[in-house]
Amino acid sequence: MISTKNKIFYPFSEVLSIKHLATGELLTTVSTSKDGVTTKMVFRSRAVVVSNGGKPSIPREIFNSVPKDKLMTADYFLRREGFDSFINTLNKNTEKRKIVIVGGSHSGFSAAWLLINGPA
Repeated sequence: MISTKNKIFYPFSEVLSIKHLATGELLTTVSTSKDGVTTKMVFRSRAVVVSNGGKPSIPREIFNSVPKDKLMTADYFLRREGFDSFINTLNKNTEKRKIVIVGGSHSGFSAAWLLINGPA
């Protein structure tokens, strides 16, 4: 686990499921491995950014219960229109905001960087 203030990064993780709760939150179950030990974690969030490559696909078996307004691919999120849309949706709820980024490598890093630092 790598942590910077309230930002947490779990490398070598795999999303097992994402469920939409009656509260409007998303419950993301993740498996992570380190030194041969596998740990299962569960995150609650208001949104999920899918960052699984330059031409992302959304596997229906994982995301089938997630409403489309709670899910955004990185290729859209990383454009100004997508980022502004995401922030507008996020600002509709004034409670603590939690976001899960699904993916890794460049698109996952770019999505996390943009959320932390904002657009250039």
